[in-house]
Amino acid sequence: MNMKIATKSYVHLRLTDNSFINDLSIIAVQFKTTSNQSDFVFNTVDFDKFADFNPADFNIFFDLLLELEVESKSKVFYALEYNDKGIVLIQNFHDSLRLQSKIDSDELATALQYIAEDNDFSYLEKKLLPLNTKPVLDQITADNDLPTLEYYLQKYNSEIKRVYYPGAGMDFSPLQLFGRHIKGVELFFTDYMSIEELSEVIDRLENNINTSVLAPQDFNQDCWEDFWPTNVNRDEMMGHEPAEAWGKKFEFQSKNLDCTLTYLGTEGVQTAKILCENELAPDVLVLQDHGGSTNYALFSDENSFLHQAMQNCLPKYILMDPTEAENTKIWPEYEQVTQVYLPKAYESLPQNRNPRALFKKEERTKS
Repeated sequence: MNMKIATKSYVHLRLTDNSFINDLSIIAVQFKTTSNQSDFVFNTVDFDKFADFNPADFNIFFDLLLELEVESKSKVFYALEYNDKGIVLIQNFHDSLRLQSKIDSDELATALQYIAEDNDFSYLEKKLLPLNTKPVLDQITADNDLPTLEYYLQKYNSEIKRVYYPGAGMDFSPLQLFGRHIKGVELFFTDYMSIEELSEVIDRLENNINTSVLAPQDFNQDCWEDFWPTNVNRDEMMGHEPAEAWGKKFEFQSKNLDCTLTYLGTEGVQTAKILCENELAPDVLVLQDHGGSTNYALFSDENSFLHQAMQNCLPKYILMDPTEAENTKIWPEYEQVTQVYLPKAYESLPQNRNPRALFKKEERTKS
């Protein structure tokens, strides 16, 4: 039985509102490569490296860990999650995590051999006991009467069909958040930056799940130039031109997943306008300005270009950091309706590790 392994390094894990644990290494192993690729790629879209391997060869496992830059020869792993499909482990242990389920690299290699050759999980289970799969931080919760974000999505999932994230970059956390909790949700991401790591993720998705290449005509536009504003100097966009634009749609389909991701290498404000014109207005807008970053203007603030472009199709919800970090400010008439949330360390994390909450547009009563 072949297996798959994915790793990511230098993870900054937030334990409280203002603390981090730096440079954690996370390793995810999928036991059965016959498992649906949608699930595996969906759960690992932001991991650094991937590989297939056959654990029947004991030494290959160690060679592979070294190739993936995992320090394993003298290290101990701590299990964050384990089931019959795979295991997620963490290194660089920190006392505040209070993890008890540890296994060294030799034991792990042996356990994977038993699973691959005889489908025998008893050795691994024995080594992992007692298994504490809920460390101190899985998510940050406020001490208030608001529901958790996950509970709210499950309760009101019928209100959310589309999610839009301008300037998404490598932040796939909204994909995992909404994709897990809302069946059939459509997510639209945009970013006109050329990001090498993003290109690698896009290639990975193309190689594993159903993918469609999109053209401007799919949005009733003549050319990619139509996805750029005419009232902004191109120099302010750091030279990013429509000639570099692209569009792809990814379909995640399995027993556990039913969602699509449309990623456009276009300008976020003009793309929002086009989505609205094509009756693809989002129910949720992800607002994240990343301190301004490489964008020519902020997306947030009531006088922003994005707010003006969406005046006739304002979203019912906004997902953002309620502390207004990185210059991100909530639009007027939106009220926080959930507690703050941060994904688990082994899932996709927001680009700046921001906890987020859902805000709902206040309904005006007719006089």
